Amino acid sequence: MPISKSQGEALTALLHQLRKDWGTAGIAAAIRKASLLGSAAEVAVAACRCAADPAMRTPFLIAEPGPHWQGTAAGKRQAPTMCHTHPAHKAGACPVCVKAAVPKPASCVVPRRTVEIEAS
Repeated sequence: MPISKSQGEALTALLHQLRKDWGTAGIAAAIRKASLLGSAAEVAVAACRCAADPAMRTPFLIAEPGPHWQGTAAGKRQAPTMCHTHPAHKAGACPVCVKAAVPKPASCVVPRRTVEIEAS
């Protein structure tokens, strides 16, 4: 079950109390993004673990793969392969690369090779 608006607000307030250096807008955005990864309980666990780690400088990291998701269903999923040229997009579905791909023109005909058989 995804995280509800009231659960997100409560979790945002809790995380801001734990990490005064994180802004509430950034926390809320990270929770919304992370809510696509797991249940409300899993998001809360991962977010609290992230907030407890002083190395986590920004709430943006809540929605990223990492040890804070360990023991959750989201933590068992493999991260998608990202486009090497545009790392913000998944490989094979990068809109920039898809747009840049040019199909062969309809007038492009590849000639068939013929093999002549010698008569004996």
